[in-house]
Amino acid sequence: NGSKLFLGCDGGIYQTTATASTWINLSLGIMASHQYHLGVSPTNSNLVFVGGLQVYRSANGGVSWSKTNPNTVHVDDHDLQFTSNGSKLFLGCDGGIYQTTSTASTWNNLSHGIMATQQYHLGVSQTNPNLFLYGAQDNDVNVWNNGNWDGQALNADGFEVAINPTNNTVMFGESQYGGLARSTNSGASFT
Repeated sequence: NGSKLFLGCDGGIYQTTATASTWINLSLGIMASHQYHLGVSPTNSNLVFVGGLQVYRSANGGVSWSKTNPNTVHVDDHDLQFTSNGSKLFLGCDGGIYQTTSTASTWNNLSHGIMATQQYHLGVSQTNPNLFLYGAQDNDVNVWNNGNWDGQALNADGFEVAINPTNNTVMFGESQYGGLARSTNSGASFT
């Protein structure tokens, strides 16, 4: 209704009125993130969603917040958009597109069939043409082994990957914060 203005930036989440004479920091209690994205209901300016690493919901204009997305919703949020009547909220994130209602009690994954994963690096076996792995931005290290995806073998942000050129049962995958893992069973598990 235009009575409140919300701003998400590197410094946090702020709220002001239409005059913008004072700004209130609403970030307290929300996990710090370098990326804040806001979704404000077009029919209720007290209903605010904030996305970053996770999605948080406030029903009182940002006075208090609660985490809303379960573990089945992908992290690293990039956009939150309400429908014009405020009945649905859409989340765009590194895992695709999700939809919920204003209560955020359940989230529906709408990403099936969307091929939007960004691969960082590809590792190909030199002895088996049906064995390779790739590191995907925010979507794990994934292994293709003889016609089957052993997918999400590392369960992390996938980066550089490699398969030993003389022993394809040995492979390596990197993850965020300098993580390095090794598999000795063609990617079935990593340590």
